[in-house]
Amino acid sequence: MIKPTAVESLTTFQKNAKEICQRLKESGEPLVLTVNGKASLIVQDAAAYEADFLELDRTRQRLAVEEALRQVEAGEVRPLEDFVAELRTKYDLPG
Repeated sequence: MIKPTAVESLTTFQKNAKEICQRLKESGEPLVLTVNGKASLIVQDAAAYEADFLELDRTRQRLAVEEALRQVEAGEVRPLEDFVAELRTKYDLPG
């Protein structure tokens, strides 16, 4: 989550890029850059971004598995052979 204190103007970022980039590396926190007082860009250290992305990906995978298990428990699945036969019929594929 972006902290409200992690906000700088684009002008300030341009003037102090080296120091701000070092701060981003150390903190791992994203920084909101504003243009004319409005949020315009998010800047984040690459390693922190990758870690956030991997965490999000694991969460998506966990949710997909949970949904699949729910469907199995609810009887909302069918044998693969039935599905393949339906596709063959629907698209006139050789069996």
